[in-house]
Amino acid sequence: MAASFLGDRLQRGLRVSLLGYPSNQALIISLVFAALIFLQPDMGTATIVFALMLGMYVLAGISKMQIASLGGLGIVICGLAMLAPYRRARIFLWWDPWQDPQGGGYQMTQSLMAIGSGGLTGLPWGQGSSKFFFLPEAHTDFAFAIFCQEWGYIGALFLIACFVIMAWAMVTIAMNAKDRRGYMLVAGSTLFLIGQAAANMAMVTGLFPVIGVPLMFISYGGTSLIANMFTLGLVVAVYRNESARETMEERIAAGLPPTEENRLRVVSSNRNRRPF
Repeated sequence: MAASFLGDRLQRGLRVSLLGYPSNQALIISLVFAALIFLQPDMGTATIVFALMLGMYVLAGISKMQIASLGGLGIVICGLAMLAPYRRARIFLWWDPWQDPQGGGYQMTQSLMAIGSGGLTGLPWGQGSSKFFFLPEAHTDFAFAIFCQEWGYIGALFLIACFVIMAWAMVTIAMNAKDRRGYMLVAGSTLFLIGQAAANMAMVTGLFPVIGVPLMFISYGGTSLIANMFTLGLVVAVYRNESARETMEERIAAGLPPTEENRLRVVSSNRNRRPF
């Protein structure tokens, strides 16, 4: 939705802003979705949904003043969160989970011990002991900790390198996309997939507080797997359309007629554009 709406405004040279309708139409809709998710209650996913939309607006080119305002708003929200005693205690526990290793800091301390016990090369595959009743959610949100325990530091670096390569490929596709809707679609997909992976690994290692975000293609979960594969499919579709467009332009520049496959793909891509 964001890629279609914001990309079309960019394509037509219209201003993108967080203030004023209809420029903030996609932001309002995402806020409704985030509010419904928050009522489940699931504050972590609701935050991701709304933050992803804000990131899309930043990539679409909102003013520096609005970006600075978002940063100030984030600082204010963090300050308000510190006013509540239980939230303040949770933040202090995130900074030092070892002050209550058998209570509120149990999950984080078990995660850090699992990562540290893997050493350089890890334990024999499948013999990570932390997943046997020690580390909660070892198969979903904290699967990266078990991965580090069984594959070690070298395995963790390899997995991180895979995500970095994926991010580089997606950013390259986005930067080379001439269609603004394709650019926004791939850019948003990069934020969704790579941002989610980075947040999960930062959460498991204690750099972020626990927010309940799975690690794509590693954590258990059929729904998240389908969503991740669907998102990658959209990225590949943009890449194929842009490749067909470049091939057709090269053939035309060389005085050759475009192939039927290139023509049909480009025509199909243009036909799906709808004005907002």
